[in-house]
Amino acid sequence: MDSLKTDDQLTINNRRKEYKISKKLIRKVPYFEKMLSHDLKESKENKVELDFDEQALKEIFHCLEFGYMFIEMESVMNLCNMIDYFGMDNDLMDECVDYFHDNFTIEHLPVVMPQVTATSKCINSEALNGFICRHFLKISNTTAWLHYPIEIVEYILNLNLMIHSEKQVFDAIFRWINGDSRSRMRFLRKLLNLVRWYHLEDLDLSEIKKNKFFNRAGSGPVFWLHWKRNCHRAFNRAKQNYFIMIEHVSGTNLHVKVIDSNFIVLFVRKVELDKSMPLHVFHNKHVSDIIFDSGRRGIRIDWSLSKYRWLDLSTFKCPHLETIKCIYGRSGEKNCSSDNLNKDLYLGALGSALLETTEKFILIYDGYFSRSLSEGFEKYFHKDFHDFHVTFLDDHIYVLNRLLVLTRYDTNYCPIEWTRFENTRAKLADLLLTSSQANDNRVFLANKITKDIHCYNIKSKKWSSIHLKINNGSIDCRTGSNELLAFTSAFLSIDAIGPYMNPELS
Repeated sequence: MDSLKTDDQLTINNRRKEYKISKKLIRKVPYFEKMLSHDLKESKENKVELDFDEQALKEIFHCLEFGYMFIEMESVMNLCNMIDYFGMDNDLMDECVDYFHDNFTIEHLPVVMPQVTATSKCINSEALNGFICRHFLKISNTTAWLHYPIEIVEYILNLNLMIHSEKQVFDAIFRWINGDSRSRMRFLRKLLNLVRWYHLEDLDLSEIKKNKFFNRAGSGPVFWLHWKRNCHRAFNRAKQNYFIMIEHVSGTNLHVKVIDSNFIVLFVRKVELDKSMPLHVFHNKHVSDIIFDSGRRGIRIDWSLSKYRWLDLSTFKCPHLETIKCIYGRSGEKNCSSDNLNKDLYLGALGSALLETTEKFILIYDGYFSRSLSEGFEKYFHKDFHDFHVTFLDDHIYVLNRLLVLTRYDTNYCPIEWTRFENTRAKLADLLLTSSQANDNRVFLANKITKDIHCYNIKSKKWSSIHLKINNGSIDCRTGSNELLAFTSAFLSIDAIGPYMNPELS
């Protein structure tokens, strides 16, 4: 490019770099074609001053000259924005977007986040923030979290994270601090200001006060009382977990009931099937993914459009499975194999389930618990016959087998208690098992045919019936509803469902 005559070339100064490029070549870019076709200063002087990301601009010029470009996560966001600004071929934009979604993991947040804006093309700030908020508890328990710079940690902790308690934010801060305590201790008070102390329960506060590093850093009772008085009070981040009931109405129409922990129906939404709904991992704030039936089935709901689409969890590109890869990486230390299943612990069940806990995902395959999730785990997750249901509460896993025996397993996957669900003619296939993930002492069984709900209290060791309460602000959709398809607990962001909540209860 540099050997051309002066009149046939354009000099482009971008920040500290100078390029000399053929006018014939650069005219392939609509932005420069328009510039050179008019009587502008740049056209007369054969010189243009730009201020773009250096690596992204270099790839644009490389693509013009050789017909292809190298896409890297460090520059793909800027590359997308530049392609859009220059008005270039949409195929180039699609390549960049596909690359981003096929390769992004949370390890890339430090290079991606500074490039994201409300209007950026690969992914916008609304979609990225929504992903981080929904999966914060998983993200903050990865090694990637330990390596984030302070700017990324501070940004994340400012968001309306989906958590069960502000203590989980406190714990995440100390995990990050302990990753390099010598250099990070100076950020402690700054980060503790991001804990919404006002919404902490007394039990959690008492646990926090036992933290020796917290007290050693001079952040004892005087400081947390100050923080509790002056912290962010407007929104309680720990109030975004709900029970969800999905009922078949007619044809492909469904009723979705959102229920609080006291079993009051907050609102009901009638949704229609839309198979054209996008299945991107990153979606807008009005969309929620709800996983049920022991992690075997899922549904994507657009609350603003009253549309839904089933998630096929058996497909390789299912957004739920892609989300797991985004969090834990797309190439683990080893491929998932039978060696990753804990053969010492057998729960005596057939089939598979993908259980989401507060901090991780657990794969159950033909009676064995996975030690961890690594590359290739999805080949062990299928829709074949299964003879158990599973749910998670606090640190315990609850498994219901085909004999309707409910067994509780501890954190080491050892059975520690069991009870039988009596006085029913229902079969396992007629039942749905669920629970809140934390801060509760109840496990629930719902009958898909009769819609009866039974509760097992893990403290009293007794079963009882539960009745839904319909508040005045919601629509009673029991009339005309048919089979109960799903009963589960899920995180729903206030951005997604806030407009439909009863104002007195929101």
